[in-house]
Amino acid sequence: YRSRGMATGMAAACNYVIVFLATKTNYNLEASFHISGTFAIYAILAFIGTMYLYLYLPETENKSLAEIEAYYKGNQKIFANDCLINAFRKKNHTNTDVVKPMLVN
Repeated sequence: YRSRGMATGMAAACNYVIVFLATKTNYNLEASFHISGTFAIYAILAFIGTMYLYLYLPETENKSLAEIEAYYKGNQKIFANDCLINAFRKKNHTNTDVVKPMLVN
């Protein structure tokens, strides 16, 4: 439980730093790139962040806290069942039971 509290605090601190940087750089970006360029820069950064979240963070819907903790401890892998992620996943399965989305030890 202690590590979860520490991670929550670190995530909040990172959020405050990012919001501070966005606030402080907004005026200079607006002076250099005008309002449309500034919004385009922030939109590109938001899109990159969204792609990172979509591709690299595991799906936690309908997963218990124990399953999520086991994933981050490295004891289990939670495979997402998503058409985009499945398109890039390596196809080294010889057993057909492994292809189904499930928890694997």
